[in-house]
Amino acid sequence: MRLSGRLPWSGETASPLLSLREEREREGKPVLSLVSTDPTSAELGLPWDEIAAPLGDASLWKSYRPDPHGTPAARRALSAFYRKWGEEIDPERIFLSASTSELYSWLFQTLCDPGDAVLVPEPGYPLFEEIAALAAVKTVPAPLAPRSEGGCLKRWACDFAAWSAALRVSRGAARAVVVVAPHNPTGAAPSASEWIRIAEFCRANGLVLVVDEVFRLLADGGEKPACDWGSLGIPVAVLSGLSKWLAGPQLKLSWMRLYGPEDDLRAWNDALEHAADACLNVGGPAQASLGTWLELVPRASALLKSRVERNREAFLATFGPLFPKVRIMSEPAGWYALLRVDGADEEELTLRLLGETGLFVHPGFFYDFDEEGVLVLSLVGEEREFARRAGLLRDWLAKHYF
Repeated sequence: MRLSGRLPWSGETASPLLSLREEREREGKPVLSLVSTDPTSAELGLPWDEIAAPLGDASLWKSYRPDPHGTPAARRALSAFYRKWGEEIDPERIFLSASTSELYSWLFQTLCDPGDAVLVPEPGYPLFEEIAALAAVKTVPAPLAPRSEGGCLKRWACDFAAWSAALRVSRGAARAVVVVAPHNPTGAAPSASEWIRIAEFCRANGLVLVVDEVFRLLADGGEKPACDWGSLGIPVAVLSGLSKWLAGPQLKLSWMRLYGPEDDLRAWNDALEHAADACLNVGGPAQASLGTWLELVPRASALLKSRVERNREAFLATFGPLFPKVRIMSEPAGWYALLRVDGADEEELTLRLLGETGLFVHPGFFYDFDEEGVLVLSLVGEEREFARRAGLLRDWLAKHYF
């Protein structure tokens, strides 16, 4: 049977690391993961009874009145929620979906013709290439670069020279640039001046700006607007969702806010309505519950942020003393932490680590890091177990790489 050529991963075999993990699981050997990002299994103490309560009121959702934007009541609740933070958004410029991945697919479908391109962050979470391929769209890396002082990482920043080079590679086919802020997995977030430069870059090159802020509430000052999106003078889509904000990926509700010149928004809104109307994918019970769930977001996100911050403190205490041979590469936002082991082949390192200790961490090439020897760890896990496993990793690195 012939499959679509839009599936670039078809026929690929699993990486040696993932194959070894599966082999250990089949044989009943322990796999001590340091990369789990499932908040539902992380023992956060989330208020599940309160989250479940509105789902039991069938009067809120038993009737079916489809709207490609999502129900008016849910969109009004979102508009009121953002207004508390000083952000104004017209409910008619909001789209609801089951996930940010679905929102990306709508954006790629409405902004691009087959063969067009979008600029996506590199390094980055391995998601955009697959979504773009299914929309017959190409991805071009928009690199982030680590900025160091005295051998110690200070922050990651947009590499605008590399972005311009990426545009030349796209040969005029680029239609949008994606910025994840805070970024996954580095934790980087553009400064106010960088947002202005990003907007200028988009304006000069006729690009739409797509902002993914799902990790926003894990950053310090996360309730403050990162930028006045409406003042940038370019089309902007800002994506968020309950998977991180309420630590509830299984609730399947995300949203997108549109900003920009009114002439652009009218045409873009109509195009997105067509894409959304073809799916109508987000469930009625979730939409009807959104107003209640948004009231719980500050509490749930605080629990998740507290967990991540405490694990980050343990991470710094565990690996900071190993500097400079083991460098901490991540910024304090998002829910990942990064290590760079100088002189290490990261595939060999992660295979040996799993085979000898059962510890499972991700190598940096899973996320397209240019640097060699990068290890990616999740900060979501239960605190005592995270500290124990991080200590095992430190001891193993100290034994084999120094």
